Amino acid sequence: MISIINLSGRNVFRNSGQLSSDKLEAKIKSISLSPGLYLVSLSTENESRVQRIAVVFK
Repeated sequence: MISIINLSGRNVFRNSGQLSSDKLEAKIKSISLSPGLYLVSLSTENESRVQRIAVVFK
């Protein structure tokens, strides 16, 4: 099971895990916060803002 936690206070992912209509392109930094927990940075197509999410693998 994969849980996606938004750290920016905005809904990046729908319940199905699909990207929202913001057309975000993932630039994965793969920073391991703990076993099974990774910090991922997402930027929009024009890179005007960056979304941060944590991905938890269970």
